[in-house]
Amino acid sequence: MKSSKLFLALLLISPLVFAVGEKTFDWTPPTEYEDGSALSQAEIASYDIECDAGFLVNVPNAPLNTDTYQAPPGTFAVGDHSCVAYTVTTSGVRSAPSDPTNFTVAPGVPRAPVFVLQ
Repeated sequence: MKSSKLFLALLLISPLVFAVGEKTFDWTPPTEYEDGSALSQAEIASYDIECDAGFLVNVPNAPLNTDTYQAPPGTFAVGDHSCVAYTVTTSGVRSAPSDPTNFTVAPGVPRAPVFVLQ
């Protein structure tokens, strides 16, 4: 079992403003531990995403090389949010948090009514 900490190269990317409370998280899976030894994709069990100091989701690394998660509409309330991610190995080692990604959910824009002529 590796005892060294993971080198976390997780990067959460997205535009800054969302209109409906959904969010796409993208990252680059790490390839090594902090000591420089190789980390294979098969050693990565999952990724934990935490937002606003609370757990959001555990994203399994299946199929291997999973690198995105789409939070469904309504996940985030209107306002500012901050999220970090962690890599979790098959042996249970959890990395340090990624750099935070910050974003704002704006109030929804009303849709125009649909006029049906009969």
